[in-house]
Amino acid sequence: MAEIDIHAPGVEVRKSCCYFCHQNCGVLAYVKDGEVLKIEGDPNHPVNQGGLCCRGNIALKHLDHPARINHALKRVGAKGEDRWEQIPWDQAIREIADKLNRIKAESGAEAVATAGGTLRTEDWSRRRFMNIFGSPNSFHNALLCWIPTFMVETAVSGWSPFETDLGESRCVILWGFNPGASGMPGMKGYTELQRAGLKLIVIDPRHSETASKADLWLPLRPGSDTALSLAMLHTIIFEGLYDDASYRTGAWASTS
Repeated sequence: MAEIDIHAPGVEVRKSCCYFCHQNCGVLAYVKDGEVLKIEGDPNHPVNQGGLCCRGNIALKHLDHPARINHALKRVGAKGEDRWEQIPWDQAIREIADKLNRIKAESGAEAVATAGGTLRTEDWSRRRFMNIFGSPNSFHNALLCWIPTFMVETAVSGWSPFETDLGESRCVILWGFNPGASGMPGMKGYTELQRAGLKLIVIDPRHSETASKADLWLPLRPGSDTALSLAMLHTIIFEGLYDDASYRTGAWASTS
């Protein structure tokens, strides 16, 4: 790849965010004539302070990937032939609106359903559109990810410990989780807590970036995670290592 001269005439730097995960690290995008030439971490952003993980560093490959659909496409030929033509956005919006209104008139609004992936935030715009259109048949990634997590945590623990108080913890177990490569702001928080006395246990078959910083690395054989978790539960319960008084009074629900 040719070296990019970010100081060349006409190159502008614009502040943005990475959207490959919920950390939303700050990035600097170097743009010329509407084309993004280079992306790097923003050293003045409070979340990542200039660092980017492997996902943020390949943002340009994602942006310019030949398989990415960046234009409105209309099928030509029979369904399944994989033949398309590029059309203007105004035409695409008009044709889609006409078809939606025709379905609504013929079969009712509930004949239309939508599904979508994560947008790294609340999917309010699509839900609002479906609400105005008159159909309740809409779901997105929260129903497959966030909501089941909260429900299971509440059923098991009595509440959903989404915002954990790591500052009050003496030990943290990262199980099959590698923030050293994929969540640098989170990894920074763990290492800062380690300097304050926190012990970090990493369970991962690989000696990952995070495992290299652990106080204890447990390189399990792949597929043996269940045996370890059951053994830990057995030891905690039958050796009475849990805080029984706090559990009975419910005080555990307000601590990490």
